[in-house]
Amino acid sequence: MSPAGAILIVDFWLVRKTKWNIPELYTPGGIYWFTGGINWRAMLAYILGMWPALPGFVNAVGGMEVAVTWRRFYQISYFFGFAVSGGLYWLFNKLSPPPGTGVQVNFDVDGTAIVEGVETTKEKTDTEDGKGMAHVKTEVEV
Repeated sequence: MSPAGAILIVDFWLVRKTKWNIPELYTPGGIYWFTGGINWRAMLAYILGMWPALPGFVNAVGGMEVAVTWRRFYQISYFFGFAVSGGLYWLFNKLSPPPGTGVQVNFDVDGTAIVEGVETTKEKTDTEDGKGMAHVKTEVEV
């Protein structure tokens, strides 16, 4: 499970930099749909981080005898899988960036979408935060 955890952490913190487009999560064919609903970057990173542990796993559950190297990979598979899958996923996203990165879309209480990271269409200034800084939000009808 560590390869999956690494992919989720790298995607949220490094690739998308904590910016998600919430409406697109529920849109078939949206920016998170990828190819037929499968993110090839994530799947490839997951498989490459997990496969060295499989022979050791088979041995651990009472299957065939394997070399000690494969048993050792299985014993350190949490750390190995996390590092390999996380690193490969980051690399794949640097080489072939996914669509829609850097755009944050949230919903306000009144049902309007608040978009950050795109060109503004209508600006609204919120109250000041006490440091002389005003917060600017862009509202777009969805």
